[in-house]
Amino acid sequence: MRADRLRLLDAVEQIELISQFSQQGREAFFSDILIQSAVLHRLALLGEACRGLSPARP
Repeated sequence: MRADRLRLLDAVEQIELISQFSQQGREAFFSDILIQSAVLHRLALLGEACRGLSPARP
């Protein structure tokens, strides 16, 4: 199992890539299937990274 630190680094990397892919704005996203695919793929990877984190402790 990967450590939480590595999963958080994975999450940050995905967020940075999503930000890069979406720089052209909303119109470019909705008109370009490649941008849509790239962003949606990275969102799925972000979800996987976050899903594997340990539960929060009080």
